[in-house]
Amino acid sequence: MSSRAATFETLRVQGVPAALTANLSYGVPVGRALFAAIFLVAGLTHFTAGSIGYASQAGVPFASILVPFSGVMALAGGLSVLLGYHARLGAAV
Repeated sequence: MSSRAATFETLRVQGVPAALTANLSYGVPVGRALFAAIFLVAGLTHFTAGSIGYASQAGVPFASILVPFSGVMALAGGLSVLLGYHARLGAAV
């Protein structure tokens, strides 16, 4: 029995109606998409001149290189979470 099936079975044993447990399978993909959207939107803003200028004024060394690099990292992490490819590593990035 898979862990997902075991979780649903545990909920049924605890008295949760079957109609509610059937909809739980949509929660993971929706949650993953919403979590990934944070990184994807934030990553895209790292490529604007305003973000690079702000980081430069705040004293970030090599801001013209490091800010876009951090944007690439955020995009890579967001895509890995969204697609489920090494999602834990992507969330850590």
